[in-house]
Amino acid sequence: MSLPPVLLLLIGFVLLYFGAEWLVDGASDIASHFRLSKTFVGLTLVAFGTSAPEMVVNIIAAVQTRATAFALSNIAGSNLTNLCIGFGLATLFAVLPCRRKNFRIDLAYVVLSPAIVVASFAVTISLGKPSLTLPAAGILVGMLIVYLYLLIGRSAADEADDPTQVEVWKPLLMFAAGVAFLYGGGQLVFLNALALAETLKVPAPLIGLTIVAAGTSIPDVTASVVAARRGEHEIAIGNLLGSNISNVLVVLTATTFVVRAPLTCTLMEVWDYVAVVGVSLVFAAVAAWREKIGRVLGIALLFAFFTYFAVRIAMEVLKSGV
Repeated sequence: MSLPPVLLLLIGFVLLYFGAEWLVDGASDIASHFRLSKTFVGLTLVAFGTSAPEMVVNIIAAVQTRATAFALSNIAGSNLTNLCIGFGLATLFAVLPCRRKNFRIDLAYVVLSPAIVVASFAVTISLGKPSLTLPAAGILVGMLIVYLYLLIGRSAADEADDPTQVEVWKPLLMFAAGVAFLYGGGQLVFLNALALAETLKVPAPLIGLTIVAAGTSIPDVTASVVAARRGEHEIAIGNLLGSNISNVLVVLTATTFVVRAPLTCTLMEVWDYVAVVGVSLVFAAVAAWREKIGRVLGIALLFAFFTYFAVRIAMEVLKSGV
């Protein structure tokens, strides 16, 4: 007998909690053991690990259903969720120091990556349907190569702490278990929230816009909130910035090349990416200027998120005639 969606939803949240705890602990110990900066670990190991759900969902949607608009909207929604909900909730636990010398490259990439997508939409919109073209995806791959090269130069630890004496296999195993639990918990929450929404007769466009994007972002947000609560500020910031960068540079480009065709969408998704660029630009400017991500900015991000999604949901309801 299958368990009810509500119970599976609760199990998913439990897996997310422990997965985030183990991921942060493991990443912190890995950084110490190998004398890597926690900023580097947050931007790479943690960010790529928590971006796995977006990758899986997008590839499945694009390959099995050719739902390229869904793939695009998933990333836009995920990036808005990471920025607004992730940083908004994290600042409730701590003010996050964001030194320009540590994060200036990442803040620039958080804005420039979705801006390339918007530029591709602007070029193709007059040709019929806005789309992320293969040449634009090629530019994003080039940006990814440069970004990875720059990351290598930032891998050395910023502080002269003694490396941990813990055997290396233990933090690696803890990190892997954390990724597995985050992935499993995120899938449980996502699939069962979807089941509940369908039971409640919520229109399909609203499900894709809200639950899918939020569901695939749960690991990213949970990991950063836990990191902020534990005082691992570099991991908290690096994870969310790195996730947003990898969502565009890795997940979208991989989806494009797997499909081997432009990712087409509607004007609705164009506005979503314009919103991503706008929010990212304001966030990056304030974070770089103040060199911290405080509660005022966090609350403003939460307000912007719910305001934008309320408008988008209203537009979807009007369009579908619900």
